Amino acid sequence: MKKLSLLLFIFIFLTIGVTGCKENSTDNHSGEVPESPEKITLGLQKLITPELIVRYENKYEEYLGENVEIVQFDSGSDVNTALASGSIDIGIMGTSVVATGLSSNMEIEVIWINDIIGSAESLIVKKDAGINDINDMKGKRIAAPFVSTAHFSLQNAIENSDISSSDMELLDMQPADILAAWERGDIDGAYVWYPVLGKLIDDGGVIITSSEEQAQSGAVTADVSVVRTEFAEQYPDIVKKYVKAQMYGLNKFQNELESSAEAIAGAADISVEEAREQINGFVYPSAEEQISERYLGGTAHAGQMSQVLRDAAIFLKEQGNIPMIPEDKVFENAINGKYIEMVLEESDG
Repeated sequence: MKKLSLLLFIFIFLTIGVTGCKENSTDNHSGEVPESPEKITLGLQKLITPELIVRYENKYEEYLGENVEIVQFDSGSDVNTALASGSIDIGIMGTSVVATGLSSNMEIEVIWINDIIGSAESLIVKKDAGINDINDMKGKRIAAPFVSTAHFSLQNAIENSDISSSDMELLDMQPADILAAWERGDIDGAYVWYPVLGKLIDDGGVIITSSEEQAQSGAVTADVSVVRTEFAEQYPDIVKKYVKAQMYGLNKFQNELESSAEAIAGAADISVEEAREQINGFVYPSAEEQISERYLGGTAHAGQMSQVLRDAAIFLKEQGNIPMIPEDKVFENAINGKYIEMVLEESDG
């Protein structure tokens, strides 16, 4: 009887213990990822794109939820650093910076094209600097944010001229520093974007060439939305909603240009006239165009954006900014148009 009681006691103890362990495991160690993270962090810049409409109208909160946080950056390099550290989930940066990230084995994906850069990024020089074309920059001090789309376009312009980078003093400066150096008279020119470009124009600066012209010789540049692959795998619906928000901004821009210019002006803290002028410096591909072979492509076919990133990586390697050029598949795998396809399919449905 005692033996039977002892066995019964052991059975009850083990049953309760195992059940308790299972309950605790379910409560605390399920390993399941919640449908939505506690906070969604976006790293954005004040680029003149329909994205500013999304921000100005508080559409991120509507599409992504109240737990969204926006962090403002002055350059794509800073966005890249934040993505690498995991302090932001989705960011907007130029193609040259994306190529830099991929070369350092960052697991990121391009999910949306915010703009194709045209005259909105330009090489501008002081009117009294004695510079009438690229060849006149010999011995001059020219600034640009290194490892940026502007730097990429500047180098392309130099390579297609009769001089080389060693014939001038190229200075690595962020836009705000460029403006200050210009006002002090420390530089003769700069390759930069708005709003600093607009201020240099207002100060009498003369534009020598633009990214629109450089694109015609094959140096295509763009600003794109990039997501950390880990975040996308955990929260694909959040990424889809982000793309949906971008499509809202683009559709409103295409159908209500005047009110869109007002929204962009408000978000960028510029006049409506300045907004209208700067808008003309970009190309904004539609969602349907973005999943064509010309740009991102879709799940069934690859687009040409992977080659744009590879060209940027070649440039960066030549400049000594990256140690090696990744394999082609790295750039191909970093292009992901499936979220655009998903939103378009929902719209058709």
